[in-house]
Amino acid sequence: MSETPTSADQTAPLDWNRLDALSDSQLAALVDAAIFVLDAGGGDGAGAVRHMPASVLTKALAASFDERGLDAKAAERIVRQPQLSRPVATLLLQQLASEPAIAAEIEHAWRQRGGMLFVGTASILAAALLLLVVKLKKFKADRAGVTVEFDKLSTGALGAVFKFIGV
Repeated sequence: MSETPTSADQTAPLDWNRLDALSDSQLAALVDAAIFVLDAGGGDGAGAVRHMPASVLTKALAASFDERGLDAKAAERIVRQPQLSRPVATLLLQQLASEPAIAAEIEHAWRQRGGMLFVGTASILAAALLLLVVKLKKFKADRAGVTVEFDKLSTGALGAVFKFIGV
């Protein structure tokens, strides 16, 4: 893993430890690629989260938190506070990338899409990725394809996010 590619250099390997060097649109595209990869094997329509209005997403996320006895008010902070979008997205992408096969699949999808997302930078989608990651139970990527199983909540990923946002 060398340097993080810039918009001018999409051929260099993606450095998952330097995601903060990506532009907002590149990070949004990477998040979108991660959701695409996770949804491709999930079969439960989790990719629909990308198109949820903020109020619906907040309610879904709060319900997931509440099921685990966690502070449901944190869901609104995560969804509505733009300053949390980049750090939460970066943290969750780095957790996904801790598995090399997952990282390779996400990077491949990101590169296939050109590494750019042609929508507003507000679409970083950290909350959507958070909702997918907290539901992630099992992810397996091999030559046979991608297999994804979703659980109600992944406590490890959620704990890291809560620690980050101070809940």
